[in-house]
Amino acid sequence: MNATLTLTKLTVRQYGSRFGLLAFAGLLAILPWIIALVFWLIPEGQTGGLTAAQFTEALFADFTLPLLYPVVVLLLTASALQDEIAGGTMPYLWTKPVGRASIVVGKFLGSMAIAMLMTVLSLLGTVGAMTADPAMLSAHLQALVPTVFAYGAVFFTLGTLMERGLMWGFVFLFGWEEILSGISTLAEQVSVRHYAEQLRLALQGSATGLDPFTSAAVLGAVGIVLLIFSIWRVSGMEFAD
Repeated sequence: MNATLTLTKLTVRQYGSRFGLLAFAGLLAILPWIIALVFWLIPEGQTGGLTAAQFTEALFADFTLPLLYPVVVLLLTASALQDEIAGGTMPYLWTKPVGRASIVVGKFLGSMAIAMLMTVLSLLGTVGAMTADPAMLSAHLQALVPTVFAYGAVFFTLGTLMERGLMWGFVFLFGWEEILSGISTLAEQVSVRHYAEQLRLALQGSATGLDPFTSAAVLGAVGIVLLIFSIWRVSGMEFAD
């Protein structure tokens, strides 16, 4: 446990030296704030009849939850472990009294901490600026956290499986989640986006096929299973000294 916590802290500190990545992810994360500002600058009566609350809900449902925040998570998690593997530092970590499971979990938690912080702050700023509605903020946060966790596990795992984890993450996000899920019911049923949307709708009070607990549990299970798979995958890898 101490080794995992140490590696988590180390991973978080390592992001401090990756200014370009953090800056780009941060710019994406504050994009909803800019959109909110533009909405407020539009003269009253020219917003298409949308109230601030309706606009905020539509922004979350159609843009930030299914697309923008997953991209932010992808940028921050896909290379978390892959950088160690490609950079040749895995053998160095392996020589320390640290198990491979601790390495994987520590890298995952460290990258997820940054991704979760950015997306949560983005959401807080957006809802706070637009409506300051505690009920909406609570519902959006409850939908966001398990969604970010699941996407983070998907992208982190891709980074352990493939050299170009970032590229394959974009393929997954836009190829599977965006395109195939829109034309195939089967693909939709096994997509992260489907359960994120089910969770959002259920928390909103809409009638859906799944209750909030089931949707959140599926997203959580996806994250845990993929993390276990990543541990198994790294445990079987051979690294040159």
